[in-house]
Amino acid sequence: QEPFNCIRCGKPFGVKTSIDRVVDQLGGKHWMFGNSEQIERIKMCDDCRVVVQFQTPDNPMKGADRPRPRTTEDYLRASGLPYVLLRNGWYTENYTGSVAAALQHGVVLGAAGAGRIASAARADYAATAAVVLASAASTQAGKVYELAGDSAYTLSELAAEIARQSGKPVAYQNLSEAEYKTALEGFGLPPAFAGLLAESDAKAAAGSLYDDGKALSRLIGRPTATLAEAVAAALK
Repeated sequence: QEPFNCIRCGKPFGVKTSIDRVVDQLGGKHWMFGNSEQIERIKMCDDCRVVVQFQTPDNPMKGADRPRPRTTEDYLRASGLPYVLLRNGWYTENYTGSVAAALQHGVVLGAAGAGRIASAARADYAATAAVVLASAASTQAGKVYELAGDSAYTLSELAAEIARQSGKPVAYQNLSEAEYKTALEGFGLPPAFAGLLAESDAKAAAGSLYDDGKALSRLIGRPTATLAEAVAAALK
């Protein structure tokens, strides 16, 4: 018999006589196929019918629109209280905490590629909080600060700095996000935390950890700690 091709993707999925008979029996006679758009779904293959069903207003599985999640910032704005938001960026210690392992194995592992990372030290973020807390509320209330280090670096540059200061060979090995997650789990990190770090590295490859706004150093009145200073502190 003559095959029937899906009207959406063209894939054969039945015979023409059968599809015509179903259209004749259900079209305009069943609540699910009361209008022309619904009848057209009968002429679609299983895959296309599901896709189109979820795109239509009469989707029987559609629930009510989800309310927008309320964040801490939403609650602060609604409270009427004076507030300042300090959005800390990436911490340099997330990397320098592994300096000992890098020296032991001669490698810095990551998934950041050539992405530049504008991290800052914990002490710099703490200094920012101290400055804001000590400021008059009238000068800070309602402000939002995106905080990051002054100078960005790649993980290859991090490895090179560790090698320079330690006098030992250390190189950067770039992994896929999945490979890096597996490696972190092998070091004993919980899967969820390993996944978070691996995802952050992968996003850094696309520039998500880069920031050149220098809001942090303006607040504390001095440059943020450099990569060389952070590595030196880790080597002590």
